[in-house]
Amino acid sequence: MNIQIENVDLKGVTLQGSIQATLSELTAAFGTPQRRRIHDITAHPINYFWALRLNDQLSVTIYDWNECFIPGASDIIAWRIGGVDKTAVALLHRAFREELGLGQSRSKAA
Repeated sequence: MNIQIENVDLKGVTLQGSIQATLSELTAAFGTPQRRRIHDITAHPINYFWALRLNDQLSVTIYDWNECFIPGASDIIAWRIGGVDKTAVALLHRAFREELGLGQSRSKAA
């Protein structure tokens, strides 16, 4: 799957689902987050954020929203998936599994 991290148009992207994963797994699959650890969680409720373009057509975001803690590298949490529709969730799950060489995922739609 073709994954781009530059020039991603986020117009119309909203919450569509979630994926159960660790920070280490997401970093292995999609690279270093574009946004990392904003210390004032009340002003910036996102600690980690990825903006991706999958298969040259679909814009997708992955982020931790308003977690009560900053997730560690091995903490499994429900990361939010943003997109223009539910297709983003299915395609992101597929990309995640492919990038990590997994047969089944721990992911789910919200």
